[in-house]
Amino acid sequence: MDERLTEQIQVRVLAALILACSCGVGRCASVKVEAESGVRGAGVAVGTTDGITYIYPLTTNTQYAPMTPDRVVTYSVTFPEPGTYDLYARVRVGPLAWSNDSFLFGNGFGTKSATNAAHWVLANNLASAGYTNATDVVGDDGVVGVLTWKWVNVSEFTNSGGARITFTVPEGQLTQTFQVGTREYGLWIDAFVFGTSDYTFTVAELDAGGPGTPPPPPRPRDFVNGNLVQFNDNGAWCWYQDERAVVDAIAEKLVVGSVASGAGVGGSPRNGAIEAVICDLRTRVLQRWVLSTRFGCDDHNAPAFLVRPDGKYLAIYAGHNNDMFSYWRVFDGSSWLPEQGFDWNAQIPGGCVNTVTYSNPYLLAAENRTYNFARCDDYRSPHFMVSTNYGDSWVFGGQLVTALTNVGYNSGYFRYCGNGVDRIDFICTEAHPRDVLTSIYHGYISNGMSFRTDGTVVDANIFDQVCPVAANFQLVFSNGTVMPPGMTNYRCWNSDVQRYPDGTIACIIHARINQFASGGYPDTVDPNHSFFYCRYDGTNWRATYLCQAGHKLYADEADYVGLGCLDPHDPNTIYISTRYDPRAVVPGVTDTNPPYTPCREIWKGVTTNGGLTFSWTPVTMDSVRDNCRPHMPVWDPSRKVLLWWRGKYNSAHNYDAAVVGIVESRNEIIGPMSYVDATTNNTYIAATGAPLVTGPSAGQWHERQGGNGGSILASADVVAENAPVIKTAVQLPGPGTYDLWVNFWGTHSANADWRVMAGLSTNQMQIFRQMACRIVQPGDHLMNLVLTNNQTNFLYQAYVGRVTVSNAATVDVFVDDYPVQTGTASTQVGNIARTWYDGISYARVDTLRILEAGFVAGPTPGVLLKWNSMPADRTLFGQSYAVQRTESLAPPNWITIASNIPSAGYTTSFVDTNPPVAAAFYRVVRQ
Repeated sequence: MDERLTEQIQVRVLAALILACSCGVGRCASVKVEAESGVRGAGVAVGTTDGITYIYPLTTNTQYAPMTPDRVVTYSVTFPEPGTYDLYARVRVGPLAWSNDSFLFGNGFGTKSATNAAHWVLANNLASAGYTNATDVVGDDGVVGVLTWKWVNVSEFTNSGGARITFTVPEGQLTQTFQVGTREYGLWIDAFVFGTSDYTFTVAELDAGGPGTPPPPPRPRDFVNGNLVQFNDNGAWCWYQDERAVVDAIAEKLVVGSVASGAGVGGSPRNGAIEAVICDLRTRVLQRWVLSTRFGCDDHNAPAFLVRPDGKYLAIYAGHNNDMFSYWRVFDGSSWLPEQGFDWNAQIPGGCVNTVTYSNPYLLAAENRTYNFARCDDYRSPHFMVSTNYGDSWVFGGQLVTALTNVGYNSGYFRYCGNGVDRIDFICTEAHPRDVLTSIYHGYISNGMSFRTDGTVVDANIFDQVCPVAANFQLVFSNGTVMPPGMTNYRCWNSDVQRYPDGTIACIIHARINQFASGGYPDTVDPNHSFFYCRYDGTNWRATYLCQAGHKLYADEADYVGLGCLDPHDPNTIYISTRYDPRAVVPGVTDTNPPYTPCREIWKGVTTNGGLTFSWTPVTMDSVRDNCRPHMPVWDPSRKVLLWWRGKYNSAHNYDAAVVGIVESRNEIIGPMSYVDATTNNTYIAATGAPLVTGPSAGQWHERQGGNGGSILASADVVAENAPVIKTAVQLPGPGTYDLWVNFWGTHSANADWRVMAGLSTNQMQIFRQMACRIVQPGDHLMNLVLTNNQTNFLYQAYVGRVTVSNAATVDVFVDDYPVQTGTASTQVGNIARTWYDGISYARVDTLRILEAGFVAGPTPGVLLKWNSMPADRTLFGQSYAVQRTESLAPPNWITIASNIPSAGYTTSFVDTNPPVAAAFYRVVRQ
């Protein structure tokens, strides 16, 4: 093809991209039209008062169309440029107010039928609307009264009850016909202004016909303080199945469960799939398995797992009130064995009346019993089944509590945790919070009995069906508690509970703030909620208000919020999901009007005084999707996995979310990233190994200007197409372990769903969408990268895995497009589902070590030490260090000479200004 033709095609495509982004970048266009300048029907007159010339109707019309051409005014408007415009009108309402305050205008450009109401928009109730002060920004309504000139944004005017309307001027059609219809006598119209949508205009600017103020440019979004890993591109979970994720510390595997939705990646074929992802924590290679498709989509169906002593994994799950079975499968190291079912109706003495929901398997090695707790019979009270062979077979065990009178939907919600040896703790409510003014209680089971927190026996035999009620256990937090002053907390619900080896017990709960009335189901109320951290001090439970948890997650459930979790190894560290900034909370002061964000974010809280106060740092910031229901599985104190799902939650049965998280080891130092630009010199067709050839043809990767290295490899950026799988060869600098990421572009424009498909092998590729990925942040790389294109598009990264090489080696990263519209199985779309692939990043995985040591002269001479570190905002672990010194290594007597040295970034230094005269040895330790 002729090179000049190729260039012309690329320029036109780039222009289309800019329009498709709808980013608001460009000049403001506005045009003022004097009302009397149009061609008037016989029923429209012109008047002049106090030097202002205007139009007005000679008669009143109460219809929703002019009904006669005599009441129509027609304008020919020439616009300075194509675009989308709002319509503003300068009007004066007459003395009869509500009888002098309406007119009609066309519902778009073009000649309208005078008698067809569908062609017209009614601007009514103008008697109490509009703006008149010169500096007022003319917004949606306003409150100015009658007998004064005022500007109204009739495109956004809501008092008429209509939807927002804009006017679109296509390219090449700058002159448009616009029509107005008069309606009520007494309304005077002076002028109209068409102004670029999303711009704001003051009264003075409209009087002058412009220029208006542009919206602020989109700012970078989707910051994550840590390495965000995607475990499943389609999934979410409820919070009454535990453990939702488990770590096999011996095999170094992470198992994560979730339920896929037809509204997410893959569409209807994945709807309701109960899935397990097994992640090799050494290589970060993921393998996704479908455990069952017997139910429809419902996050309550999520599986729970148990790592068995024999190295196998137990997965157990149940439908949400679908049947009377719990189902389980066992992973034998290579595959999941066939599904088996436990029939509660056949096993419970006397049969089962209610259907089954939830799964919570826990092993008590001292009893050689594996328990699984499920909501079951007796008004959906918690029952349990028992296995003595780690879940290969089961028998009915017993019932934990019985129902209250007039309990409503069920007999309480239970959150469990187990120590794996001899005890299972739980916190519970008496019922569903919409049915009862619920409180929170704590108890535990051990040796076939249940107890209050203080060790008082509640049920001497849990293996029968003679049961206590939930309120017989120890009260943790009471309905009606006032905390902080002015906030009364009602209808409590439970998020997480942990018991620690030192006997500390802690939990996170939430409650409604100053709202006690039930809205029924579906809920008609939308209360705000409060988060509390509750801790047992050996004698009593003490509660600390954390912050507002926010309003309901979706319409039907008033008490669904983002939730929180505890670090299972550290009672002083917690994580919560909320739109509200917990740093704004002043202990003991009513928390009113705190700062909030559009989406729920994950926050990390740390206490140094037993939970009386917390210091907070964000894990996620400025997200474009909600981050909800965090969960941290048990691993060990030096390694953490924080999981949550990120996306849009329409209901428990319909969501578009991905399961993501952060995996970290305290003993690892992840260095700054190096960037490798993807070009036709290092990128090849994966199937053949042939060099990549770009071009404008459909199904071919296109090379676009911009990004890093001056070019971007693009596909489906305008129309649907499917480019071939490619691979980029990355030359690693030397032996060691490296993390790798693929860099692609995204935009925050409405409906944008940019993505890339990538992995370290063709059978391990994931679909990464910008909504579930982390934006590349300044300072991430050794070099300065192009991170944004005029604040329109932004550079994202997706983690593809970890490799270990014995020498300088080349590693292939496989990349593909995926232009299938989210929520469908095969519908291909361009533009919104485009792929803009830029390059690969890698970073060395290292251990803490001293990089440089030597004597420095100067005013304060001493021994300079420099070691590798991590920026404090890139990790879940605290980043402070201590320097220790000894004068002999046989045997060493290490003395701490400095402590609490904060990280200075990827390297941190310290000068020992008083070194010993003889030789000294140094080491640096993390605190």
